[in-house]
Amino acid sequence: MLHRAPPLFATCDRWDIGGVSTVVHPDTGRLTVFVHDGHPGGAGFAERGFEAAPDWLRATRATIADCECVEGCPSCVQSPKCGNQNNPLDKRAALQLLDALLRHAPPPATVGEPTGPARAAPSTTTSHPPG
Repeated sequence: MLHRAPPLFATCDRWDIGGVSTVVHPDTGRLTVFVHDGHPGGAGFAERGFEAAPDWLRATRATIADCECVEGCPSCVQSPKCGNQNNPLDKRAALQLLDALLRHAPPPATVGEPTGPARAAPSTTTSHPPG
């Protein structure tokens, strides 16, 4: 599901982005979703998607919610790149997960306002001139 929106935020094709999800990842001890560049060495697409994560998640949620299907379809949650052959997929659960993630997201940006981490939390670093 998350593979659909990056082209809106990272100027890429959905084939430029890859992803892996696992119920319990050994490094995090919890459900984990990784989104990565689909090109060896990366091209910066995943990083740009991370910077726009709240808006990316909102766009993904809107795509799924607005789809007229009942359980999930190629237009909303299925991916031709899915390593699990799109199994299991659950449209309702996807919406619940996105709602849970978005409860902690900063509010949507207004027109002309920066997006990403710079908007979410002011920088605490100070710049000092050399010397």
